Amino acid sequence: MLRNAFLIPGSYFDVLFKITKWLPHASALNYFFGSVSRMTLGFSSVIAAYGVAKYLVKSYGHSDQLVGLTSSIGFLVFNFYDSSDGLVAFNYQGLGFQSLLLGIIAGFITAQFFRFLTKPSEVDDADVQSIRDRIFDTPLAIIVSLLFFGVANQLMYLVTEKAISQGFNQWINNSVANTHSAWVLTGIIIISVLMQFIGLGSPIRNSQIVGTEYLSNLNSALEKHGSSNVPYPFSGHGIIGIYTNIGGVGSTLALLIVILLISKHESMQRVARQTFLPGLFNLNQPVLVGVPMLFNLNYLLPFLLAPLVNWGLVLMAIGMHLVPTAVYPIPVGTPTILMGFVGTNGSFQALILTIALIVVDMVIYLPFVQVGDRIAEKMEDTRKAGK
Repeated sequence: MLRNAFLIPGSYFDVLFKITKWLPHASALNYFFGSVSRMTLGFSSVIAAYGVAKYLVKSYGHSDQLVGLTSSIGFLVFNFYDSSDGLVAFNYQGLGFQSLLLGIIAGFITAQFFRFLTKPSEVDDADVQSIRDRIFDTPLAIIVSLLFFGVANQLMYLVTEKAISQGFNQWINNSVANTHSAWVLTGIIIISVLMQFIGLGSPIRNSQIVGTEYLSNLNSALEKHGSSNVPYPFSGHGIIGIYTNIGGVGSTLALLIVILLISKHESMQRVARQTFLPGLFNLNQPVLVGVPMLFNLNYLLPFLLAPLVNWGLVLMAIGMHLVPTAVYPIPVGTPTILMGFVGTNGSFQALILTIALIVVDMVIYLPFVQVGDRIAEKMEDTRKAGK
C-alpha cells in the first residue's frame, strides 16, 4: 500500500507532492517494500500449500514433519520454468494470491500422498528416535509428490505455455479492455468475482483496463475538452475499474464499514480495523482471508451482488447524463473513493456517486454480517460447551 500510493513514480501521492523527488533514498525504499510484498503476498499460494498439507495430514493421524515442506517445494516445481539465461526462475503469477486455489489443491494432493504412503504416527514429537523413524518413513511420499508436480508442470506448459490463472487473467483483461458491450462486461464481472471467490484472483484492476475504447475516449475528451460525449461511454476503464469494486473485488470497503458499525465480535472488529486502511486503496486480500470471504458461502451472494448492483446503477447514471464517463488516466495508489473524481477530471457528481454506491453496498452486506455474527456466536457457544 505504501509503495503503490507513495513511492512508485507517477503514483497518486507522488503526483501531488513529488515525493520521489525530495524523499531521500526513495528508489531504495520502493525496492525494499516491493521485495517485502513479493516475499509475503507474492508467496501466498506457497504458504497455502504448506498450511493445507501440514494440518490436513495431521488430521489423518500422520506426522506433519515434512509434508508442509514437501508441498511447498512441489508447488514451486509446478511453477518452475526453464529460463533462457540459465537462472532458476518461477512464474511469479502462479505463486501469489491470484493462484491461492492452486496452492490449496497442491496441499491437498500432497497430504493424500503422505496419508497413503506413510504410516500413522502418534508418538512423542520430542523423542529423537521417533523423529528419525518418521524421516525414513517419508522418502517414498516425498519422491512421488515431487514427481507428480514435475509431470504436472510439463503437462501445463505443453498445453498452455503459461500459468493457469495467468491465462484466465490475460483473457479477461483483453476482453474488458476491448469491448463496450454492457452484456459482455456484465458476464466478465461475474466471472472475475467468482474467480476471486474460489482463490484464482480477479484480474480486474483499474490500471490494467487499457484498450482501444479507452484510447478513443481519452482522445475524444482531449479534443473536446470534456468527457460528456465520448464514443464509448460504457467501457471497462470508465466503470469496472472505478465503481464496481470499491475497496477491492466485491466492493468490500462497505463490508468493513458495516462490520465496524454493527459487529459484536472482537475478532471481526479487529480484522476490520486492521484492514480498513488498505481497503481505502483497493487492497482487500487481508479482508478476503481475515473475515474470511474466500469459499465462504455466507458471503457469496453479497460478494457478487454488490459489484453487479454498482454496475447497473452506474450504467443508468451515465445513460441519464448524471455523471460524465471516466476517461482520464488514474495514478497507481489513488484512494478508491477518489478514483471516479480523478478519472473524470474533478467531477463532484462522480464523487457523490461513489459515496452513494458505498451506502448501497452497505445495505447489501448488512444482513449477511448479521448472519455471520449469529453463526460466530453459535460456534463460540459450541466451543465453550465442548470444554
